[in-house]
This record gives sequence, structure tokens and C-alpha cells, in this order.
Amino acid sequence: MLQISTLKVLVAMCLTIATLAEGQKLGVVSVLYAGSLGAVLEKGLAPAFERTTGFGFQGEGHGSVAAARMIRDRLRAPDVFVSADAAVNIALLMGPQNRNIVEWYVTFAAAEMVLGYNPKSRFKDDFEQAREGKLQWYEVLAKPGVKLGRTDPNLDPKGYRALFMFELA
Repeated sequence: MLQISTLKVLVAMCLTIATLAEGQKLGVVSVLYAGSLGAVLEKGLAPAFERTTGFGFQGEGHGSVAAARMIRDRLRAPDVFVSADAAVNIALLMGPQNRNIVEWYVTFAAAEMVLGYNPKSRFKDDFEQAREGKLQWYEVLAKPGVKLGRTDPNLDPKGYRALFMFELA
């Protein structure tokens, strides 16, 4: 969960954009963001931003890689881009190969990779043993019949981070 200081950074970024928007009489700040931040931005930041500035907040969530490609490919031109991985900015939006679309960014939060399981799963006892350190988590995932969900590594950092995590295991 994002801390209050993280929200303050996001609000400050949007206030800066709102100042620019005011000069251009735009009235709405468009934010393209990592889908995993949807609830925080749409239910927390957006209403606070609109109350504080009087500007509208137009948000759109996608996997960070997919969103960055939309920007690079000129399908979207948001005022603010909030990625779930700084590496996305470097690889897809920075440098002459990417028309220097982004010249700088600020890292304001980090997330952890977690493994969740359904408590009604027939593998519940195995996951419990892994939680207690009696069994390696990757041994549970390797059991026949275990179903694993992850995001698409071509579209979302959590997808390629999950694959990287499995390689390390």
C-alpha cells in the first residue's frame, strides 16, 4: 500500500502539471498509469487533486510496458505517466532511440513480489508449510495440478519480474 508521503509526491507532480495546464487553459490533467495503481489514483489521488486544484483528472490504467509503448508509438500523449518500474522509462521512453520522450523521472515508491494462494485450494496445506518455512515455495508451485497466474511479461513489469523470480529460484 502506498504511504501518505507517496501520495504527496503524486499530488505535487499533478499540481505542477495543473499549473502548466492552467496557463494553457486545459482544465483536465491526463494521467496514464500502471494498472496496479488504479485504486490509489482513481479513488484517492484523483478526488483529492480535483478538490485541491479545481482541475479534472482523466486517468487510464494499463500494464506499464503497454502504456509506455502507447506513448512511444504516439497513441497516447498524457500529461503524467506513472510506471510500476523505472526500467520501463529507460528502455522505452528515454534516449535518442526513443526520441527522448522522457528526460527525467523520479522513483517515489517500490513494491514487493508476493505469492498469494486461495485458502480453499487443494494445495492449502502445502502453501501453509511453505509459509512456515517447512517447504520451499517453488516446490509447491512445481507440484502437478498447481495453477499459477501472472501478468503478461510483454505488457507489465510484474509479469517479467515473476519470470525473473522463478529463474532465481
